Amino acid sequence: MKRRPAARLVRGYDITATDKRHISGMIALDVREASSKRKSYSIQSIDSNRVELVICESDRDGMERHFMRRQSIRVEVAGKK
Repeated sequence: MKRRPAARLVRGYDITATDKRHISGMIALDVREASSKRKSYSIQSIDSNRVELVICESDRDGMERHFMRRQSIRVEVAGKK
């Protein structure tokens, strides 16, 4: 069984284990953009073992108005080919 690269947050706010799995999967499959039901992931740049990406999450405010929450993060990748 092939192992996915491990992602560790270097800069930005806290990300969930699910976010880390999605990011690792994107790196393993060499994909620049991906999305799930509520979140979209977009890789901005890839250095030797660091990846900068933007996570956009669909959300609603107190008056049920739709808005997008953007988060720019940097992760360090271990086990990248």
